[in-house]
Formats: sequence, C-alpha cells, structure tokens
Amino acid sequence: MFRNAAVLALISTLALSTWAFAQDDARKTLISNVPVFDGVSEQRIENANVLIEGNLIKAVSTDTISTDGATLIDGGGRTLMPGLSDTHVHLAFGSLAQTQVLVGDLGYNFIHQTKDAEGYLMRGVTVVRDMGGNVFGLKQAIDEDMVPGPRIYASGGPLSQTAETAKTSRSS
Repeated sequence: MFRNAAVLALISTLALSTWAFAQDDARKTLISNVPVFDGVSEQRIENANVLIEGNLIKAVSTDTISTDGATLIDGGGRTLMPGLSDTHVHLAFGSLAQTQVLVGDLGYNFIHQTKDAEGYLMRGVTVVRDMGGNVFGLKQAIDEDMVPGPRIYASGGPLSQTAETAKTSRSS
C-alpha cells in the first residue's frame, strides 16, 4: 500500500511540475499590421498589434508591443477576427462517399478526417460541434497538438428520428 501511495505521489509531483513548467514556457506570438474586428464594437481597431501567449490573447493595441522570443507575424493589412464556430459538422464521414464509410479502410477514413479537420481550421473555423460519428481519437490528437484542427465538441453516435409514421386508428 505504501509503495502504491509513493508511486502516485511521484506521478502527481511530476505532472504538476510539468504543468507549471509548461505554463511558464507559453509560446508567444505577436501579430502586427492588422485591423482587428473583435465582434463587439462596430468599428475595427486599425493598424493593431496582437500579442498571443499560449492560447490566450494577452494584448490588443495600436501602440508597439515589445516581447522577447515571440514569433513575429506581419498581417499585411489583412483583417484579424475571432475564430468561427460550426455547430453541425460530420468529420467522421462528411466528405467521404457512403460506401467508403461503410466498407472502406478505417485507417484511410481517419486520415481523411484529419485532412477535413485541418481544412476547417484553415478556413477560420476554430470550434466545431460534431453531430455524430467516431471523432474521439481525432479530438484527442488535436488536443495534444499532434495534428492541426479546430476544437471539437463530439456527441458520439448520431441520434435521429426513427422515420416511423404515426399510427392512426381507422374506424371500420
């Protein structure tokens, strides 16, 4: 029992120290030369600089933002805006032929899902609600930064109507 507790304590300590280290070592990105549409005000913030640390926007300013070690991106005057959400997608089978989904190779299908997820992200969709299909492995791979893609909220197996017509009673 003591040995199990000691192993658990060691694992917990390593996990916490790794988490703390990761928090201190957040990636920094500075995007400059962009008008920003924030989705709240009617006017864009012209010629803005945006500092991103990890997955969080830390600053949006028309003044110069200096940061050491940040990846610098010149936006070239393109508009920067919040990511889009798509609340009804089918990453597991949305762009595959039905026969491929039913009898095709699963490995190929999973690779296809990965390319579809990356396509969503490249079109500005940063969050999707998958409405049916096995995308839990894809979600995990995206969450672990193994492959690019949007944040996935997966529902699992699809639920739908039974397609039965309502039974009516007839008088004879």
